[in-house]
Amino acid sequence: MRPKDIRPEDIAQAMGLSTDQVWAFARHIERCYKPRRMQWDGKKHRPIDPLHKRPKRRLRGLHSFLQRNRLHHRAAHGGVRRRSCFSSARVHVGRRYVWTRDAADCYPSISPGAMQRELRALGFCHDTAKLLTLLFTYRGGVPQGSPVSGDALNLFFWRIDQCMSSMAGSQGLRYSRVADDFVLSGKHKTMGERAVAKLERQLIDRGISVNEKKKKLIGLQTRSQQRLVHNISVSKPRGTAISRMHARDALALGDKYVSACRSLTADSIEAVAAKRLALTGWMHYCRQADFGPARAVKQRLDAGDRHVLRKLRANGLSSKKNKWWIVHHGRGRNEPRRLAAVWRKRMQLSEERQGTY
Repeated sequence: MRPKDIRPEDIAQAMGLSTDQVWAFARHIERCYKPRRMQWDGKKHRPIDPLHKRPKRRLRGLHSFLQRNRLHHRAAHGGVRRRSCFSSARVHVGRRYVWTRDAADCYPSISPGAMQRELRALGFCHDTAKLLTLLFTYRGGVPQGSPVSGDALNLFFWRIDQCMSSMAGSQGLRYSRVADDFVLSGKHKTMGERAVAKLERQLIDRGISVNEKKKKLIGLQTRSQQRLVHNISVSKPRGTAISRMHARDALALGDKYVSACRSLTADSIEAVAAKRLALTGWMHYCRQADFGPARAVKQRLDAGDRHVLRKLRANGLSSKKNKWWIVHHGRGRNEPRRLAAVWRKRMQLSEERQGTY
């Protein structure tokens, strides 16, 4: 379905509402959000606008509708099904020069007026563009925490993606984007510099400023250094690789996990389960690259699990399918806490028995 064919009725149907209800929902979007909170995302402290459960479910329906109709440019890899930062990095594997540009404070910088202008320029009818703008924006910008935030960015940057893809194709360059992270790569420095200068002008015309700090650090990467795209190494011509820094962090966490499992106690089992969750995340992250320490991380994960299960059996404890680390708040299941409580109780009974003798 093309933008000009989409009507408010289609959006209402996707969200499971009537047309009048979807307009009321959009006009009072502030009621859907919980109070803003600050959350650490890597090294950055981001403002997050979490949604209440029911409005979030409605917006997920809109997200599915936008994904089904492929309302994103082919160069967009963030917020798109079956795509990720790894699929974006693969576009630039083995290229001699890599240029990266990151938008500074992108989400709050996209005003409702700018969003509506971009939607109209893409061909959306006036009423559809107005409705989508109300659903996409909150507090004067695009909120971080909404299911449709990625779709909003993909539509807002669609014309930039089209312009840069066309320019890159005509000059032997490659272009991709993940959220507000723009990447160009190629064999000729002059052509790349010209293209990235045009990209910066396009962003400034839309009221988006470039992150100067990141531009200075990794704005241009050459063959003399490890070339990173979204913190993924693209230096090897045969495929993507986990960066040296991330590989070191993953293996260090694996060693800490094994050490913690060897000295497991009732008081530490919950902390060890949290450490295992983080290590599992690293393992799945590393598996997405063509080269990385995924196997070594998996070996440390298995070694730690063997130590834990040995300790639990020695104390007469067991867990369903040996999954001692499972925490499922929705189902009220916290296996590490349950095991810790039973472990402490058995220790207490053992001490009481020894005291009676």
